[in-house]
Amino acid sequence: MMNINFKETLGNLFSPSPFQDIVDQATSEYLLTPDWEKNIHIIDQVNLKIENAKEVMRAIRRRTSNSNPKVQFLALTLLEMGVKNCGHVFRAELCQHAELLGDVLKIATRETRRSGEHESTEKALEMINTWNHCFRQRSAYPQLTALYHQALGKGATFEGLKVDDDALMDDGQPMNVTGIGNHMAPTGMGNITGSG
Repeated sequence: MMNINFKETLGNLFSPSPFQDIVDQATSEYLLTPDWEKNIHIIDQVNLKIENAKEVMRAIRRRTSNSNPKVQFLALTLLEMGVKNCGHVFRAELCQHAELLGDVLKIATRETRRSGEHESTEKALEMINTWNHCFRQRSAYPQLTALYHQALGKGATFEGLKVDDDALMDDGQPMNVTGIGNHMAPTGMGNITGSG
């Protein structure tokens, strides 16, 4: 007869992601700018073991649902790096995270009233616009392109936003070798050299 420890099983179900601590540090409200070193480390961990993508997204989701717009902006920046640097499997995993995509849509379409909200709203709009531009001709990520139409339906405008189309080469592979070469940084930030 099998002995099941329900307390341990429930604890595992509701325990935070193993990546939660580092994602919390990388998206801290006390940071003045993104912590590129931590972001690159997180992205490298996903590229080392793609199964980590699910846990990283759980951790990012906790931060996009945070009410602090600075935390949201930094979480969106990390998510954008993952989409740009972790390839098809990461993007496909993102498409399975409706709550995270819902957070991106909510941030993109909210009325900016509080200090700092404009920056995170603009980031979410740029990401949605870029995803639509890069993936609309491909059927692999319908949830990412659907965000664009949902945002339009909620009154979002995309005029004047940059599209970072060269950053999302959908060849099914990460854009760099883990720890070697250049990581694609979010729009307007240039390339970030990874350390091995």
